[in-house]
Amino acid sequence: MGMFGQACIVVPEMDMVVAMTTADDKNIFCKILHQQVISPWKLQQQMEKVPCKDMQMWEVLHRKRMCMTLEGKHTSKGLRIPPVWKKYEFIPVQEVDGITEIALTFLEKEIIFAMKDGRGYHEVKAGLNCWIHGMTSMTGGYLHHQYEMDRIQISACAYWESEHTLMMEWRYPEMAFFDHV
Repeated sequence: MGMFGQACIVVPEMDMVVAMTTADDKNIFCKILHQQVISPWKLQQQMEKVPCKDMQMWEVLHRKRMCMTLEGKHTSKGLRIPPVWKKYEFIPVQEVDGITEIALTFLEKEIIFAMKDGRGYHEVKAGLNCWIHGMTSMTGGYLHHQYEMDRIQISACAYWESEHTLMMEWRYPEMAFFDHV
């Protein structure tokens, strides 16, 4: 177990290593892993003498594995009001975090969130209704227990939560945090 409930689990009998890099202070991940993967596997091992049960158990495990993905997690809901302009720029007033500029650029299949602060220029490319994986220098240490890296991996998705509300989810695979913007 690591800081903020991150975990690395080794199960030699299953030839399996599982790592969790998100915050989980109640150990829910470990409980779900045991309940949904390890216990069914143990049951499958006990039923190995009954061939038809083997296939059923592997089908259950396959379905469970297919649920452990971000793909398809967020999609736009209903109608939305399309942006009038391709790019929107904002100058924050009385910004306490040192942010001096923010911009949103709308492309056909992605949205680029850009920000300028005391550390420099940062951007996140978010797929529209899909995930884009890349790198960013986005500031956010005050949101993430003061962790601040020059470059970090990011997976980002944008979707219309309602006709007037664009939501972005930013996931950091190397950290225990994610952001909703």
